[in-house]
Amino acid sequence: MFSTLEVGKPYAINVRGTEGVILDYTEGGFQLSVIYNGMSKAEANDLKRGHYKFGICTMNGILFLCSQFGTEINMSEAPFHFGLYSDPKGKIESMTKPEELADGMGIALDVLGIDSSNNILKSYRRIGLSTEISKELVSICMKQANTSMSKTEFGATLNKIFSQYSSEDLYRISIVKCEQTN
Repeated sequence: MFSTLEVGKPYAINVRGTEGVILDYTEGGFQLSVIYNGMSKAEANDLKRGHYKFGICTMNGILFLCSQFGTEINMSEAPFHFGLYSDPKGKIESMTKPEELADGMGIALDVLGIDSSNNILKSYRRIGLSTEISKELVSICMKQANTSMSKTEFGATLNKIFSQYSSEDLYRISIVKCEQTN
């Protein structure tokens, strides 16, 4: 079921008291939620209009979508594993396959800026990812859909990775990157 997204209105999922960057796969495709407590106008504007960098890195079976927006949103990472969904193989069937992406074509990424102090959607942007990063993202997700990972295993693996690597390190070792400058 689709929920309506409207900038300036409450976000459908309560994220109060949380902060971070979350990559999710919904009925509408991939969604990157940037959740800040007290998101400033400058941060929301960078998410909406600023230049961006993306990188994809995998480590211990986990995908990391690294991202940076404008001058206000520093490099961050969104860990993701398709095997955490209750029906990963069912979800993967609706996804565009890597071989279906012609040169110059890519998948969409919806970027949401959410203020967790009041649960208000501050910005929305749809970005067309490059062909190369789209193919890699879908390919990794298709592999992950055939493996399971418990939330406990996911959390323990993340703790180990985060004790050794920063967001900038993960971006630096990304296997594919794309960037848009204004």
